[in-house]
Amino acid sequence: MSVAMPIAAVFVSCSANVVILEQQIKLDSGSTNLITFSQFLFNAAMSFCTVMQFGRRKSVVPLRCWLVYTVVFFVQSVANNNALSYDIGVPLHMILKSSTPVVSMLLSAVSLHKRYPVSKWIAVLAITAGIAICTLASAESKTFKGIEKTHEQDDEMGGKPVSAVGTWLTGVGLVLFSVVVASGMGIYQEVLFKTFGQQAIDEGIFYSHALPLPGFLFLANDLRHHMKIYSSSDPVKINLEFVDDTIPVMWLLLMANVVTMYGCTSSVFSLIAASSSLTVTLVVTLRKFVSLLLSVFLFQNTFTFFHWVGTILVFGGTVMYTEMRLPKAKIKEKEA
Repeated sequence: MSVAMPIAAVFVSCSANVVILEQQIKLDSGSTNLITFSQFLFNAAMSFCTVMQFGRRKSVVPLRCWLVYTVVFFVQSVANNNALSYDIGVPLHMILKSSTPVVSMLLSAVSLHKRYPVSKWIAVLAITAGIAICTLASAESKTFKGIEKTHEQDDEMGGKPVSAVGTWLTGVGLVLFSVVVASGMGIYQEVLFKTFGQQAIDEGIFYSHALPLPGFLFLANDLRHHMKIYSSSDPVKINLEFVDDTIPVMWLLLMANVVTMYGCTSSVFSLIAASSSLTVTLVVTLRKFVSLLLSVFLFQNTFTFFHWVGTILVFGGTVMYTEMRLPKAKIKEKEA
């Protein structure tokens, strides 16, 4: 399978999803559980129809393997999205997520006994550093100044600023936890899919989203609360050939979110089938950089000298990694 199409699909669908998510968080920062639940439900329904053929297709992977995977995936997804409810902001969220390539390489080296040349470590570190510099430059005014302002306000009121910092640290901890879990999950995916083949990759989309759905029963009260908030949001006029009505803007954004997330998830699974977990991590990391650029232009964020430094590091690291990997990949395909 060629990696060109999955990579393009990852960039388009995942970047669009992040832009939509950022707008949702601005309107209702506490709705991350509702967003996660909707994504899981839509992905499970779509993959049940397309991949599992309405239940007629038999699974090639033992159920116990999917149970382990889906429990980890559920915890990782909830922790990752919930972090945005703790005032860390989308830019800082991307900073912390950009550490995934290094974590992935470390876990691969330890668990799969893979060895990487120093030049590849330099390439991955350059990409990570570039994204971190860019997102830090964007996050400075939104995140750290916001915490400082809250600190000053609490001092004036005689309160304890620890609560604001504690909330921020909780968000940071949730993202870092999700990074480690996601990196380990990527390695597990690679082993699982290599063992059971292409069909395991396809059905993985269904099982990873359908099996965790009962876990959202523990979040039922929170889901109902934010459903009411969504329903009370400003109405948007929909004037199409088959629809002529109004719909609350938050529900419209949620529908766009789940559709783009389904495209993002499907393209990532396709990419997993065509490459290693490290390559998947690098593509996803570069996609975050594209999301940063979109944030700069669509949300009118500034593009400073540090953003350009980060741009050079990201694309320089990508060129270095690509020149090293592609020839090796072709050799392996010929040997196979």
